[in-house]
Amino acid sequence: MCIIFLQCTPGLNFTKINDEVTVMDTMLFEFSDTIAGYVTSSDPGKKQFKIKTTDEREFSVKLTPTTYGRLLYNLDEPYMDCTGQIDSLLVQGQYLFAYGIFYPQAGGHVFEAKAIDFPEKKPDKYRFEEANWWVNQAESVANFFLKSQFGGGDNIDYRNYRTSLSISGEHKAGFRQETDTISRLVLPRHFSFPVRMSFLKLRRKGPSICRTT
Repeated sequence: MCIIFLQCTPGLNFTKINDEVTVMDTMLFEFSDTIAGYVTSSDPGKKQFKIKTTDEREFSVKLTPTTYGRLLYNLDEPYMDCTGQIDSLLVQGQYLFAYGIFYPQAGGHVFEAKAIDFPEKKPDKYRFEEANWWVNQAESVANFFLKSQFGGGDNIDYRNYRTSLSISGEHKAGFRQETDTISRLVLPRHFSFPVRMSFLKLRRKGPSICRTT
C-alpha cells in the first residue's frame, strides 16, 4: 500500500491511498462557524467549556476577554445582555448557540467563542415555548407592515403597497407591486395574527388586490 501526501489547496490536507483521495482531519486555515448543543462541563478558571451536539459530537470552546452573551429576545423586546453571567449560565445541560472562529493550533484546532446565545437562563427552558411568544411575534410583524406600508392605523390602501422596503421600513424608489409578496404577507400569517380590526382589514383587502391585478 502506497500513501502519498498531497497539498492540493491551502487549508486542506489530503492523503492518497491506492487510487482514493481522502480528506484528513487537519486544519490549515481559520474559519467562522456556529455550534449548537448542550454544555457537558465548564472550567471558569481556564475560561473554557465543552459542548455536545445532538449528533453526539463534543467540542471544547474557549472564552476570550471580548466574548459576549445574550439571552433570546422577541421582536419589540429590548436587547438582553448576559455577558456578566456567562460563567454562571454554563451549567451542565444548558442548551446554547456558540458563534466563533476555528483556529489551527498544534496540529489540531481550537474554537474561540465570540458570542453565545442562551435560549433561557435555566436548562430545559426555552423562551420560544412561552404561551404568547409566537402571537407577540406575529403581532410585531403585522404592526411593522401596517406602519411601513400604510402609515399605521386602519387606513389600509393597497395602492400604496410597495414590494421593496428598507430595513427600517421606508419605501424604496420605484412603484413595483408584486402579488406574490402580498400573498406571503397575508396568507401564511392568516391564522397567527391576533384578532384586531386593522389586522382583519389587512387580511381581507390583500386577496382582493391580488384578484384584481
